[in-house]
This record gives sequence, C-alpha cells and structure tokens, in this order.
Amino acid sequence: MLLLRRLRILALFGFFALPAQADRLQEGDWIASGGMGFISAPGLFLISPHLEKVHRRNFFVGALIQAGMGGSGALFTLTGTARLQVGNHPRLRPTIEGGLGVAASTVAAASKFGIALHVGMGVDWLFEPNIAFSTIVRACFAPPAQTFFLSWPIFQVRYLF
Repeated sequence: MLLLRRLRILALFGFFALPAQADRLQEGDWIASGGMGFISAPGLFLISPHLEKVHRRNFFVGALIQAGMGGSGALFTLTGTARLQVGNHPRLRPTIEGGLGVAASTVAAASKFGIALHVGMGVDWLFEPNIAFSTIVRACFAPPAQTFFLSWPIFQVRYLF
C-alpha cells in the first residue's frame, strides 16, 4: 500500500514537473481557446471561446465571449482582453487577465444591454508546445446582469497556431 502511494506521488510530480518545451510563443502567433464552466448568481452554464494574439512572449491581447445559458435566462459578454502569464515554470503558468466590452442579459422576459468589465486569475498547464489546459476565475462587473457575477470556465483548452 505504501509503495503504491509513493508511485502515485512520483507520477503526479512527473506529470507537473517534466519540461514542456513551451517557449515556442512568438510575437504575432495566435492562441484560440474554448472553455466550459458556470456563472454564479444567476447560476448559468458557461461557454467561453477566446481568441488572442501574442503581443510579447508572456502578454496576449484578444477577444473573449462569455455565453451563459440556463433556466433563469441568458447572459452574453463580448470583451477585449489583455492576459499576462507570470513565472517561468516549464509547465505551470499563472495568469492575470482583464477586459472591457459589452454585455447583454435576458432575465424573465426583460432584456438589458450595457458595459462589461472583468478581472481574473488562473493557471495554464502546458501539455505540449502548442496545447495548454487551463482554468480561470473572473470577477465581472456588468450592470445588465445584476451588476456583479463570477464566471469560472473550469476546463479550457488553449491551442497555439
């Protein structure tokens, strides 16, 4: 039993610590990603496509769509984003993100439109030189959606092309 536990710990360490050779990012490259998760308050299912251009090796600019759907209505935001990767671990890269754009919300036959602002923190795990798995929690301010909500694309896949 103890040997099996040690093997699991060793495998987990190797999973996160092996070099990913992910320093392939060049200025002008594009990163496409898609994620699924949820939006809290009002409790909606989230789909989150994101397209970014590499501005510098660790700084990306792009556009993000957050589409939340559920029984209590729908919420859509389209924001221009800036994302910064921090640290130089070969596989794990913490990220900080911010964005500004527009939001539309439908709740109980009422429709609202307005601005959207978000900030977020997350982490990218580099699987291959051009594929990363990530998660990010975003605090969003959007007056059409009861002024504040959290969005969490629990699982995202990022592809560098």
